[in-house]
Amino acid sequence: MSDPLRPGEEIPPLATEFLAAGLLLGPLCGAVTGAVAPLLARRFPERLGTAWTAGRLMLRGEVGDDPEIAARVMQLAYRTAHARASFLLERPFVHLSLAFWGLGAAGFGYYAFLAHAGGDAESTLFFALLTSLPLCMAAMTPIAAYNRFQARRILAGAE
Repeated sequence: MSDPLRPGEEIPPLATEFLAAGLLLGPLCGAVTGAVAPLLARRFPERLGTAWTAGRLMLRGEVGDDPEIAARVMQLAYRTAHARASFLLERPFVHLSLAFWGLGAAGFGYYAFLAHAGGDAESTLFFALLTSLPLCMAAMTPIAAYNRFQARRILAGAE
């Protein structure tokens, strides 16, 4: 970095290499974590504690046999079902939010394509990263709606 550049010499852009490394290493790290985490959870369930067990049971729609864990499941279900803006996880709002996140991802993806076509590697990386945010939100919306559905099902079964 301290070497002066000769006239007419440019610094090679590293954004393309960073983007390629991120696109290759990101899914690889996610796949390794996704493969190892369930193995560790089955091997050492006592180390994960009651909160993890309660969360897993709530996702399945079950309460469990242990009274301590059942109390945590009920508490978690109540908090999930009665969250402040949980009405946004109803059917019309979920579809609207998925459309919103999809349009946002398409817009940022379009700008990333234009930057890539223009040869601007830094802007391509920037807009590619911005594209990933609405895609993640679009993936999390149905998951949150399913969690709320299971929480309401548990609370309805407890009445």
